[in-house]
Amino acid sequence: MKRLVLCVLPLAVLPACRSASPRPAPAAPAAPSSLQPYVDQLRLLRHDADRARIRLAAGEPAGGPCAVAVRVRSAAFEKDAARFALETLGVPRLRERAADCRKLQPQVDLVIAGLGADTQPAELSARVDAVLQTADAYLGASGIRFDRPAAAPPAEVATPTEVVASSEEHVLGRQITAWPQPLLAVDPWYRDPGGKVKYQGQIEMDAVVGSDGRVYRPRFKTSLSEPQQTAVARALPLWRFEPARRGPATVAARIVVLPVLHIY
Repeated sequence: MKRLVLCVLPLAVLPACRSASPRPAPAAPAAPSSLQPYVDQLRLLRHDADRARIRLAAGEPAGGPCAVAVRVRSAAFEKDAARFALETLGVPRLRERAADCRKLQPQVDLVIAGLGADTQPAELSARVDAVLQTADAYLGASGIRFDRPAAAPPAEVATPTEVVASSEEHVLGRQITAWPQPLLAVDPWYRDPGGKVKYQGQIEMDAVVGSDGRVYRPRFKTSLSEPQQTAVARALPLWRFEPARRGPATVAARIVVLPVLHIY
């Protein structure tokens, strides 16, 4: 008798057919805020800068005797206003006249009402730039014309004999007919981390004033800590000078500058 052998084969497991669900489209990147270009800029705040919180209504002009140099830490729209978080760098001096401030605020919260994300660019910049002014605009609003565009860092520098420099710089220095004259300077403020050091006094440094009237290559003569040197140097891009002259031509020259450092 023959034996019948049955072989049972496993059924292949077939994947179930499903209709593929559509993948969600990637989210579109958020449009950059039209206020973003202001972040990290150095400006001069003209409106009641001795207050920690400032709110300007639509059309309200900037004014008040206290002006300060600031760095824009952040800028954003909220509701119907533009809000700026500002870090105070120091007090500006026009020629030798310092701004009149009763008190200096380390941080300033500035709100300009009537501005939104849909505000036209021309209106936005006009409103903001009237309050947070560039160095050149600040001079112009004070009756001092300055229209020299920024140039490359100077290579050829004239130096007076009383300032340490190479013999070539001293030779050029003897050809100078007019040395740089200060138009706008910033007396820096530095907050002592421990809150114990209080100081106010002149410090000495020399720097190159380019033919564009801007400051380059500062060198500290007064002994300062690294954070204190940073506090002084970070406002130097706002400084403006009438540049040195060699006859009718403007030239770069190294001079001694004496800002007043406030430690509080």
